[in-house]
Amino acid sequence: MNNLVKSTLSPLNVPIAKLRYLGGESPYIVFSYWEVPYAHADDVEIETEYTIQIDVFTKGNPETLADNARELMKNAGFMKVFENEDYVEDLQLYRKIMRFNYQAKTTQN
Repeated sequence: MNNLVKSTLSPLNVPIAKLRYLGGESPYIVFSYWEVPYAHADDVEIETEYTIQIDVFTKGNPETLADNARELMKNAGFMKVFENEDYVEDLQLYRKIMRFNYQAKTTQN
């Protein structure tokens, strides 16, 4: 899932990090995800549902970057399920939060 999210968002040409960004550039994107079994056959998980959270951080209005990220995720087969925004005082950055669901066949038995 890490590679899929990074490659999906790479056309944005901003730093993309999982869980934590340690660089000094702005804007940037941080993502995380969690997974749950989605389908079973013969007591074996055959499909997994992922929920991916994308956090867009910018010094100014995050809407353009967030719109572009949302469109890239949608085109890659992710379904948006949540969106919110806030301002992070400690960082003095705007933050646009988006969550997406994605189902994939399970590769392990």
